[in-house]
Amino acid sequence: MNLVSILIIAIPVLTLVVVTVQLVRALAGNVTNGKRVREELADQINELPFSNMLAVEGVDQNALLHRVSLVDVRQDIVRCNGCDEKQACKNLLDDIEQGAHAEVPDFCANQNAIQQHKLSM
Repeated sequence: MNLVSILIIAIPVLTLVVVTVQLVRALAGNVTNGKRVREELADQINELPFSNMLAVEGVDQNALLHRVSLVDVRQDIVRCNGCDEKQACKNLLDDIEQGAHAEVPDFCANQNAIQQHKLSM
């Protein structure tokens, strides 16, 4: 083999190696970023009655964060944050802790979303 033949083979091989390494790095970064975003959303959910309402319907929060669009989860968080029924929600959750029938109430801003999440699990 002469030098030209070696270069003809080496350049595409090296290009393929470089592209493969960059692809692996990008995928690893994407996985790390996705994990961070899900952890941040989990923290936000845990600060709201939304986490308890998910539990009332048997929706696993971790499964939710992996199976449902994160845009939808963010909308659920915004709805819960903006809800004017936080005290009624707190009272209901206190009653459920004391043994009352567990069901997401009609006044819950996320009632439909929680039902959809339950069906998608």
